[in-house]
Amino acid sequence: SEPDPTPATTTDAFELEAYDHPSGAFSLQLPVGWERDEKDHSVFVTSPDSVVAIELSYINVGQTLSEAELESFIHSVEDNWFATFPNYEAGDLEVQNDGSIGVAKTLELSGGTPQTVFSYYWQQDQIVYEQDFWVDSDAYDDYVDGLLVIANSMTTDASAGAEAEVYAITYTFTGPNDYFEFSVPFGWTYSTDAPDNMVVDTFTSPDEQTFIENVTYDDGQT
Repeated sequence: SEPDPTPATTTDAFELEAYDHPSGAFSLQLPVGWERDEKDHSVFVTSPDSVVAIELSYINVGQTLSEAELESFIHSVEDNWFATFPNYEAGDLEVQNDGSIGVAKTLELSGGTPQTVFSYYWQQDQIVYEQDFWVDSDAYDDYVDGLLVIANSMTTDASAGAEAEVYAITYTFTGPNDYFEFSVPFGWTYSTDAPDNMVVDTFTSPDEQTFIENVTYDDGQT
C-alpha cells in the first residue's frame, strides 16, 4: 500500500508518516521528506543534512534460530559490517523490554565523522529483523528520542518475509592478495587459518550445520 501522506507523529526533531515496505515484511513511521533508498529486503533513509541515517532490513535465515544461534548471527553481522569502520567500539548485547537485542556502538565514517550507532535485532519465525540508527555523535542527544519513536513504531509480517531467498543479504569477501572474491552472508561467522603454504578462510552458519571453506595454496612453484 502507498504511504499515508498525513503525518502521524510529531517529535522535536521531525514529523513522521506511515511507510510500508513493498515486500510486506515490515511497516513503520519514517520522517517526512527524508531521502529513501528502497531495496528488496531493506530501506535506507537519510536526513536532508546527512546527520542521521536509518536502515531497516530483514533476512530469511531459513529456520528459527536458538538464543545462542541468534547471538552468533548478531556478533557476525557486527564483525562483518560495523567492525569494518574505523575506531569501532561496541557494548555488550542487551535484551530489551520487547525481547529484541540491542547493540550500541561508536565508530567513524570514511570521512572521519564520529558516529553513535544503535541497532536492534529480533527474530520472528524464520525472519531476523534489524534496525540500525546512525547519528553524528555531536547531534545524538537531539535525535535519540525521535529515533526511539521510529524504532517502536515498526510492525512485521514474517509470512511475507519468508518469501525472500534464504540469506539474501550478503557482502563481498576478498581473499589474500585479491586472488578471488565471492559473496558471503553477513550473519555467518568468519575465521581464518594459515598452515604451511596455504590460507584457509572459513564461514560458518549460525547453527554450525553449513560451511563455506576456501583454501588458497602456494607451494612456491608455478
